[in-house]
Amino acid sequence: MPTLVVSEQEWSAADVLRIVYLVFGLIGLFGNGLVLFVFIRVRSLRTITNLFIGNQSLIDLVSSIFILISKFRNEQTDFTKLSRGRGVFVCLFWSSDYIYWALLVSSTTNLVFITLERYIAVVKPILYRKRVTWISATIVAIFPWVFGLIFELFWPAVHRLVDGACYPDWRSPWIQALVGIIVFEVEHILPIAVMILVYTGIVKKLRNKVGVDTSATKNGQQRDVQQDGNGEVNRGPNRQPKQDQLPDLRQRVRSNVIKTLFLVAFVYIICWTPNQVIFLLYNLSLYDLDFNGVVYTLGVSLAFCNMWINPLIYTFKYRRFQEGLKVVFCFAKKTQINMDSVTNTTNLRS
Repeated sequence: MPTLVVSEQEWSAADVLRIVYLVFGLIGLFGNGLVLFVFIRVRSLRTITNLFIGNQSLIDLVSSIFILISKFRNEQTDFTKLSRGRGVFVCLFWSSDYIYWALLVSSTTNLVFITLERYIAVVKPILYRKRVTWISATIVAIFPWVFGLIFELFWPAVHRLVDGACYPDWRSPWIQALVGIIVFEVEHILPIAVMILVYTGIVKKLRNKVGVDTSATKNGQQRDVQQDGNGEVNRGPNRQPKQDQLPDLRQRVRSNVIKTLFLVAFVYIICWTPNQVIFLLYNLSLYDLDFNGVVYTLGVSLAFCNMWINPLIYTFKYRRFQEGLKVVFCFAKKTQINMDSVTNTTNLRS
């Protein structure tokens, strides 16, 4: 939903949003910068999954920088001091907030790719090992940036610079309604549908695997008892060689990653749903939105939470990132050895 400039008479709403821009922008700048710093510094965190997570943080980091530069300063562009061509360019691609909304689409697209990457890794592990490489993953990670910039071109296209004022001019309510529906479908409904379907498939796969592993463990215990009755040494299920414990270790690591990313997707839905719904109703002329009112202010503030909340989720839920923080700031040598040992032993790519 576009951020329109509020009037001087509504200084309280403008002041609230300005504080939101400052606080959320700084937290997003620090939090996402920390995530990228840890991923770069800790070798064992350089995995394909973390490539997409790092890409998510990079998108949110750039968004935070844009918010701090363009919104907290709250300086109006004096188009009368610019040439006609330059003024139109500034209006279409800067004053319209095109960059921020393009980054929003990029962030959403990358989040969908993260869920798809986990789905392939869990449900199609053989295909994942054969086809998912660092080169292919890097190409996929670039795609959200390009897609966001292309898809959001409609927004500067509807802006006009008239008499020194830059504003959206839809020309037709039918065009506005059609664009509003398309934006809502692509930016909200489709990503949520994909994430729900993907995580449902992952949960089913993991439950089936747990059932198979449990059955195999029981059968193994029975064989041990029979062998012991024949005079052979019974090592018991808890005394198997360490190599036999590796699948379970892999499963725990994958489960933690999936739970973390599921929480990220859930928070995304909570943060952006009010804003997207309001924008849709506004474009359909079903809701007379007051851009200076409480509803708009709360919707924008909640949406901006998504820029900085992901690093907090990684800190409190993602165990490998927690270990990475220890490597960088605390028990570096000991933790690094433990993490490298786990990574090398389990041969994890994710």
